[in-house]
Amino acid sequence: MKDNTTTYMRIGEEAVCLNALYIFYPKQWLDNKVIDVYSKALIQYFDTQHRTRPDKEKIVLTDVFACQYIGRAFNVWTRNMSSSGGDLKVVNSKLILIPWNFNDNHWVLYAVTFKGRKIYIYDSMVDAKIVNALKKKKLSPGHQLIEDQISTILPKILIWRDFVDNSSPPTGKEANDYGLNFKWTTRFGKCPMQPNSYDCRVYMLAFMDNLLREIKFPDLLD
Repeated sequence: MKDNTTTYMRIGEEAVCLNALYIFYPKQWLDNKVIDVYSKALIQYFDTQHRTRPDKEKIVLTDVFACQYIGRAFNVWTRNMSSSGGDLKVVNSKLILIPWNFNDNHWVLYAVTFKGRKIYIYDSMVDAKIVNALKKKKLSPGHQLIEDQISTILPKILIWRDFVDNSSPPTGKEANDYGLNFKWTTRFGKCPMQPNSYDCRVYMLAFMDNLLREIKFPDLLD
């Protein structure tokens, strides 16, 4: 008989063990390891799918550790992301998708576009239609903190990544492309709502998959 630590599935160097399958029992949260492996599977697949596209049409997906790098202001960019080959500057891509573990108990998806200086939050527990209609001037403290981290720290991380071999940081238009010292707009993207308190991880992965496949969210991909 196999024990719970037996490998059930392997993708590259990552493995999902049998104990992760207990998540399929009723009212169980999706295991973080499963999220990590699924994200990396999407990265591998869409790296191939998007490889021949112009940079401005590419959608970049980060792994689950990107939010930690941004949240802790680490001067490093994850090596696990889609469309990362060649000379791609991530800032020039169409979208950057960042899965985010909100307060260590809720997963949401952030979609960032540098061209429009916009951040979209896909949160399966927030009704975007109601929140956006209210035209709230302030986000919740938690969402506001993440907006601040993305709009200030993410550009610096990408500058470090793109210009690490240069003797000096970018100036002029090159610097402007990264949105430093610019006002960013944040709003909630329209997405399905979860009917319970434990399926946020499943919904977040579905949002990620749909955006990568360009199943349109009308307020974002118009």
